[in-house]
This record gives sequence, C-alpha cells and structure tokens, in this order.
Amino acid sequence: MTLAQLVRLGEAMHQELGREYYLTGAGLKREATFQTIYDKYAALLTDDALEVARAAGSGPLLEWIVGVRAGRLVAPLEERQLAWEQSAVGQAPGRAIPY
Repeated sequence: MTLAQLVRLGEAMHQELGREYYLTGAGLKREATFQTIYDKYAALLTDDALEVARAAGSGPLLEWIVGVRAGRLVAPLEERQLAWEQSAVGQAPGRAIPY
C-alpha cells in the first residue's frame, strides 16, 4: 500500500462512517452497519497500513490509523448504542419522550 492509497481509502471510509452515523442517529436508517464498512476497508486495518503511516512521519496520520484499528474493535458496541438510542424513551409526567 502506498501513502496515496492509504489517504484515498481513509477519506472514503471516513465519509461512509460519517454518513452511517448521520443516517442512523437521525433515525433515517434503522440499524448502523459500521462493521460492514470496516470490513470493506480492511486494508486500512493491516500492519502494512500501519507501517505506511509510520514511514510517512506524520504523527496525526499514525494516530488516525491506530484509531481506525480501535474503532473496528468497538464497532459492535457503537451499533448497539445507536440501536438503544433509537428505542430509548424518557418518561415525563403524562408523556413519553423519544431519546
């Protein structure tokens, strides 16, 4: 993987994840599919991608790749959290308020 490929894939993945958060959080989509997006961009989760980021000498890029790897690990939890938020209802005197 080259640095240009890493950046191109990273930008595309970032856009897809952002769109997924928005659609799910806004209630326009019933379930988040973060894991599917991370699987689609699996090349960013490899040791090769980590080495490309490290070799680039950019601290923020290296930090981002590490964050992507951590994000993949917690994706199932984030999906469950958004599902809970969509179904959660707060109770006020005489009425129910969707979270």
